[in-house]
Amino acid sequence: MNNILAAIMGNAELAQFNALDGLPVQQELKNIIGGSARAADLCKQMLAYSGQGMFVKSEVNITTLVEKELQLIDISISKNISLKLELSNVLPSVCADKTQMQQIIMNLVTNAAESIGEEKQGDITIMTTVIEADSKALACPYIDAIREPGEYVLLEVTDNGCGMDKATMGKIFDPFFTTKFTGRGLGMSAVLGIVRAHGGTIQIDSKPGSGTCFKILLPVSVSDDADQVTADDKTVRPHNLSRTILVVDDEMMVRKVVERLLGRLGCKVMLAADGKEAVDVFRRHRQEIDVVLLDMTMPVMGGKEALKQLRDLDVSLPVFICSGYRHESVADMFDEVQPSGFLQKPFSLNVLSEMLMDLANRG
Repeated sequence: MNNILAAIMGNAELAQFNALDGLPVQQELKNIIGGSARAADLCKQMLAYSGQGMFVKSEVNITTLVEKELQLIDISISKNISLKLELSNVLPSVCADKTQMQQIIMNLVTNAAESIGEEKQGDITIMTTVIEADSKALACPYIDAIREPGEYVLLEVTDNGCGMDKATMGKIFDPFFTTKFTGRGLGMSAVLGIVRAHGGTIQIDSKPGSGTCFKILLPVSVSDDADQVTADDKTVRPHNLSRTILVVDDEMMVRKVVERLLGRLGCKVMLAADGKEAVDVFRRHRQEIDVVLLDMTMPVMGGKEALKQLRDLDVSLPVFICSGYRHESVADMFDEVQPSGFLQKPFSLNVLSEMLMDLANRG
C-alpha cells in the first residue's frame, strides 16, 4: 500500500508542478487513476480474506479466463520457467466474480514461480477440467463449511519448485505469512477467502524438494445464480440529472470529492459530517433534498440510527448506504428500516450516474 501511495503522491505532485508550468498533466492523472485502482484492489483482497468482499458474479469459463491471462502470466514469471497448459475445451461455467478468479490464477502462478526461483529451470503446469467430486475430494482443513458432492470445475496449478514442509503448509493461508521478504504474503490468504466465498474448496499437495500442487474446486454454475453486469463494466457518460443530494460522511475528503462528482452530473449537493448533522440538514431542507448518500460508521450518530430518524421524517426518502463492505454484510445490520440501496466504496462517476438514472426510472 505504501508503494502504491508513493506512486499516487508522486504523480500528484508532478501534475501540480506541470500545471503551474503550463505543461500537460494527462499522463500523471492517468497514473493516479491507475494507482488508485490498484489500491482499491488491494483493499478488496483484504475484504475477500475476511469474507466481506463484494463479488459481482457472472458466468465464467475458467479455461477461457486462463487463456486471456496468458500474456500477464508470461510477464509475471521468470524466463527460466516453462509454462505448460492442459486446458479443457469443454469446461462448464462457474458462477463467479471474474476479477476474483483472475486474482486466484495470478496468485497461484506467482506463488509457483517464486517457489522455483530464478536460479534453476522449472515448470509450471496449469490444468482445467470438470470432475464429479465426492465428500473426500471436497474435504478441506482450511474451510469449515461442508460442500455438497457433485460436479465441480477443477483448476490445478503444479510446480516443481522447492515445495513445503507440514509446518509451512499449516501457515500458508495465515494473513501476511510469507517465506519471502517482509511485506509479502497476502495473496494466498486472499485466494482462500475468494474460494470460501464462492462455495469452493482448496487442496494442497507438497513436499520439500518435490514441488507443490494447488487444486481449486468450484461448483459448476446454475445459470440463474449469476448476477447482472454492474455499471463499472460499461461506460456511462454523465447526464444532467438535476437532483439535490445530501452527502453524509465523516471524512471531509470523501464529502468533497463526491460533491464534485455529483456536480458533474448536474446535481446540487448538501454536506453533513455525521448522522446528527444530516438529520438537522434534512429538517431544514426536506422539500429540496431528493436523495441521501449515507456513510455507515461515523461519530456522534452512525448510519443505522441516522437512517431511522430520516425515515421518521420522510418514509419515502431514498437513502443509499455507502460502505466498503459488500451489501449483504451491511444489510444484516438493519432491522425493520432498510435503506434504498448500497454503494460500495470506492465508487466511480459511472456508479453514481447509474444509481441516479435507475432512481429516476423508478419514478
